[in-house]
Amino acid sequence: MVDGDLAPRSGSWLWGPLRRGAYDVGFRCAWRVDEHRSYHTTFSDGSVYATGAAPRPILVLTWYPARDCEHSPRMRYQDYFDIAADDIRLHRFSRELADHHRAIAIRQLLGASESALDAEQRRLCDELLATRSAAIRDAPAASGPFPLLVYHPGFGASFEDNAILCEYLASQGYVITSSAYPAASGESLDIDGRDGSMADLACLIAWARQSPTVETGKLGVIGHSGGAHAAISYTAQHATDVGAVVCLDTTQDYYSTLDCRWERLVATALAHRERLTAPILAAANPHAIFQLLDQLDRARRLYVTVSKNLDHEQFISQGILQRVLAHRIELGAAPRRDPEKAEFSRSRLASLWREYQDLCACLLAFLNIHLKSPATSQDERALAGLAPRGGSALSVECVAPGVTRPARYDLRSLAPPAPRQVRSLLDDHGAEATRIVLDRFRHQAPDSAIYHPIFAFSLLYELLARQRTADARALYPLYRACHPDLADRILDTGERFRELGHPGFADRCFDAVVTLEPDHRAAQRRPR
Repeated sequence: MVDGDLAPRSGSWLWGPLRRGAYDVGFRCAWRVDEHRSYHTTFSDGSVYATGAAPRPILVLTWYPARDCEHSPRMRYQDYFDIAADDIRLHRFSRELADHHRAIAIRQLLGASESALDAEQRRLCDELLATRSAAIRDAPAASGPFPLLVYHPGFGASFEDNAILCEYLASQGYVITSSAYPAASGESLDIDGRDGSMADLACLIAWARQSPTVETGKLGVIGHSGGAHAAISYTAQHATDVGAVVCLDTTQDYYSTLDCRWERLVATALAHRERLTAPILAAANPHAIFQLLDQLDRARRLYVTVSKNLDHEQFISQGILQRVLAHRIELGAAPRRDPEKAEFSRSRLASLWREYQDLCACLLAFLNIHLKSPATSQDERALAGLAPRGGSALSVECVAPGVTRPARYDLRSLAPPAPRQVRSLLDDHGAEATRIVLDRFRHQAPDSAIYHPIFAFSLLYELLARQRTADARALYPLYRACHPDLADRILDTGERFRELGHPGFADRCFDAVVTLEPDHRAAQRRPR
């Protein structure tokens, strides 16, 4: 990992194959307070942020197109955690917040807390933190105005988790603002994603629009995971002028709207779907069914799926960097003992970068269409035809306003149904015809997303929730043949979410196994 010079038309090595746009990248960190909301938190030593009512502090992170930066020093990655506040009231809070999120970032990047890193992990951690990014702190802003994007990280993330994407978009002519979004209750410095985030997003947008470099009326909202939930919820509840919404792997997109784990998001979106008219790009893995988004039919939707190489965290730049570090650890151990393993690691990383590059290109094209030019069906068709580079398996499906279901599946087709088509196949032709189709392609196309264990669980869970028990029992043997441990997976998922505070979901998982496989020993022994 070498901290080399920044190429004139590209980012640092942190960007991989991403190419810089027409602008340098500026970055500012500032603190504001929201006098209309009070905030209170207690630090680990028992001291408090403030005595009595005090305004809510808001970290304001801004990436923007910059100029005249040819000889300016780039920030190091660790400089993203340099968020010390000038306001004496915020000295302790800003320090605690920086330490908290730096610890999260290191754990996400290297899989362990900083104190638990071994010697090689420590070396790589130090090198990464010292690596130059593409951003220049407090660089002079380029002449605007530019469209505004507001970004929200996911639950449990660190506030810089998608810094590379923010740098990339700033170089392409966007102003991006974000924050740390701490829980409104003050119980934790973790990212909230709920009521605290809704008001923080409103503040960030209002403050950013005071800048002459921000174009009024050109607003996009981007989020990853729980941050994607916040993006949809904010647009549904508060925004009247959002021009584009980007959802990076919401996790809900793989499951039925009846799954109680996402009850809050589903209820909010459906209760206000008349407001959700802005175009939505949703990126996920191939087994996504996009059932909630299918019901948001006032909006033009773009379903982007990538191959199996991108895990949940690799829809953001931090997850890509984590994979780079893991590759370097593998590379350090493998060349002499196992050169084939080393080459496999290199090939896998190169494929991962290509897919991430294609995802970023698709995201940028979507934003350009809706925030930099009038959106037309012709533009959407051009985006759907976006040619992935390097053999990436990225797929783009446009869904027009008014459409609530996929095209019907033709039983004579030589290809298996898409994940979104299986439920309509059941509705149109019944469980037996669906079972025959699924069984036929199980041998011809065993890697199809319709055989993914999460898809299987999602389908069976929904059928049982809709009291279509006979249909669920008809399909269960097929999926158990694909995944002999499917019942164990369902029980383990339920127990994991019971520990996370979802006892109702855990009980439904237990009931599902008892219903589908009454003789399952673990289900018989497991008490509620």
